[in-house]
Amino acid sequence: MEILLTEIISQNVTGIQWIGTEAWITAKLISPEESVRFLIGTIGPAIPMLEVKGLREFLLKIHPSSFPGNAFVKKFWETAFQCTFPSGNTSQITALSTWQQCTGKEDLTQIHNVYSDVSVDGSSYNVYKAVYAFAHALHNMLSCEKGNEPFMNNTCARVSNFQPWQLLHYLQSVNFTTTSGDRVYFDGNGDPVAMYDLINWQIDSRGVSEIKIIGSYDGSASPGHELTLDEEAIVWKSGQNKMPRSVCSESCIPGTRKVARKGQPVCCFDCTECAEGEISNITDSTDCIKCPEQYWPNQQRDRCLPKEIEFLSFTEMLGGVLLTLALVGVSTTISIAIVFFTHRDTPIVKANNSELSYLLLFALTLFWACMLCHTAFAIATLPNNNMAKLFGPAQQRWSVFLLTSVQCLICTLWLTISHPFPMRNTEYYREIIILECDLGSVSAFYSMAGYIAFLAGVSFVLAFLARKLPDNFNEAQCITFSMLTFCAVWITFIPVYISSPGKYTVAVEVFAILASSCGLLFCIFVPKCYIILIKPEMNTKKESTVITPLLKRKHP
Repeated sequence: MEILLTEIISQNVTGIQWIGTEAWITAKLISPEESVRFLIGTIGPAIPMLEVKGLREFLLKIHPSSFPGNAFVKKFWETAFQCTFPSGNTSQITALSTWQQCTGKEDLTQIHNVYSDVSVDGSSYNVYKAVYAFAHALHNMLSCEKGNEPFMNNTCARVSNFQPWQLLHYLQSVNFTTTSGDRVYFDGNGDPVAMYDLINWQIDSRGVSEIKIIGSYDGSASPGHELTLDEEAIVWKSGQNKMPRSVCSESCIPGTRKVARKGQPVCCFDCTECAEGEISNITDSTDCIKCPEQYWPNQQRDRCLPKEIEFLSFTEMLGGVLLTLALVGVSTTISIAIVFFTHRDTPIVKANNSELSYLLLFALTLFWACMLCHTAFAIATLPNNNMAKLFGPAQQRWSVFLLTSVQCLICTLWLTISHPFPMRNTEYYREIIILECDLGSVSAFYSMAGYIAFLAGVSFVLAFLARKLPDNFNEAQCITFSMLTFCAVWITFIPVYISSPGKYTVAVEVFAILASSCGLLFCIFVPKCYIILIKPEMNTKKESTVITPLLKRKHP
């Protein structure tokens, strides 16, 4: 210990919280003496000390004049007051020239050192209790009476010739209380009750180091009450009153994990935040746990929360705008159907195949409601121009039925074999679930889309070829514009749909359906309604009838 303290002094090692052991925590003399200032704040356990009654009074009465021939008393006096007597041998102590001569008038009550401390240290106190334990064991052995013989054949130990194991039997069963109030007994393993004082080295008002008892440990106390500690009385390292933090690295809070520092002790580490999608819910976690697929960490990354589900809702602004447009479209379509039905006997309605017009308006109604819109596309993209007049009513009905039946068959097979279904997409956003519609069978979808494109192309070609027919109300031009609008919308839809994220893909598709429906409605039916409602003078048989040589040959 002396070598260690000498090195501490030479390197001026300060700021360390010392934890003393029972061997030196109660030492009165520490060598070298200047090391005491480095040890202020030391805490450690010590065997309880006992103050012997009457010892102090005895020591205070000692004087060299009372024991003239006692060399020990003379040496004690010289050491206590650091003085020398004029006569006597010249020992190493009395040979120190810096000490004054002893006068005999020195007062023992004024000194405060190891000699004035009359408390018995822990080791001496244990010896004290051991002697009493043996005394009680011998007393119990001597008090052996007939009827209480503990040994074989109901015999007692012979006092003049007893065996050690016989005394041990009585020693294990002793149970007494010392004059200082400590209870002494041994457990089943032969161990005494653990009792310790908690010692703290402090500086008193005079700047002298002193030992303070700040707590105790009593193994015989009830569970949970063995340790008592007065935290406010503790003086920590360098005389501080605040408890020091004796760690290389602070604990890692939940949401982080420990990463060891290369080349440093295991108590030195860095706290690294858990990666995206991972959490840690305990302090000083060494690993992070990945959240389930449907969950995502909170901001602190110490809990997994259900992911937010995102979809196009009617309650948000975008969904509300699209819903409003759809309602306006449905209302407009129904209004046009009412206008056509109210003026069903007028020439312009009769001249444009009212049955096919009603069927087309019904398909457009499905468009606006997004119900069976893919099937209704087959009806909406049918040729509805003057070229249809080359066929009779029966042929026209059959052509519409057959062309629509193909689309219905494709859609029925699609819904039967592998129908679309709602899917939770977790790939686009890691923290959000996109609720979208999976196509199911991609082949069926492309077959349906290809057939719609085929019908649209045929309608556009026929309308384009009939655009120069002599007609005051040239319906072919209206169909041409409607098909151009239809094709332009859906050709533009493809790249926009692919590049749109999350719920906006659904919004793009809905907008494309509404835009193409609007193009068909306004290009084909609005001009007719304009004539019926605004220009009724043009709604005559003369204005709406077209007579060509071809039609004359067909319909004489």
